[in-house]
Amino acid sequence: AVVKSAANRRPGDMLDMIFVVNDSLEWHRSNLERNKNDYSMYSRIIGCHGVTKLQRTKGAKIYFNTLIPYDNLLIKYGVIDFLEFSEDLSNWKNLYVAGRLHKPVNILTVDREKTNNISTLLEKNLEAAVSTALLQLPDSFDETQLFCKIAEISYRGDFRMIFGEDRQKIANIVDANIESFRLLYQSHLDSVDGLIWDKMNGNFQQDLSED
Repeated sequence: AVVKSAANRRPGDMLDMIFVVNDSLEWHRSNLERNKNDYSMYSRIIGCHGVTKLQRTKGAKIYFNTLIPYDNLLIKYGVIDFLEFSEDLSNWKNLYVAGRLHKPVNILTVDREKTNNISTLLEKNLEAAVSTALLQLPDSFDETQLFCKIAEISYRGDFRMIFGEDRQKIANIVDANIESFRLLYQSHLDSVDGLIWDKMNGNFQQDLSED
């Protein structure tokens, strides 16, 4: 989930979590034994093989359990195979997990062997987000414009931003997390040729001339 939501957390809001696992089949097998009530009745009927087939063949290749009560919170957690996670961050195959990771999140790693690989994937994903956003901005703009342009990448083509979703959702995410966005993207922005960042005033100037 984004580190801090738009107008602070409200009753009914959920904490989003995504688990990147080596083998979804074995993960669901174990989780159904330990936490079967997290799954819908249909998912319990089709079992770990059915759930894994749904996950690996539909949509963004991620399976979610929702409305899970935990320690006075509601949690929604998704499960995705590492290979699909890697593909999305590297090539924006579905731009679902990759898009969520364009925003400030808390990341916890357990598998030390994959920590370096995940870090590299995360950095490449952020670099691509910066490049994509800069291509859509004029020669002068401010931090809010840049970070809103980055945050909206994953919402492009999402009909919910026209019907149903809060039209100010992107601006609210950025406004509530502006400092986290700065920290997340600082090294990438500092390394862009032809981009000048006035950090005192929060403004940018980029060279759009063609050499």
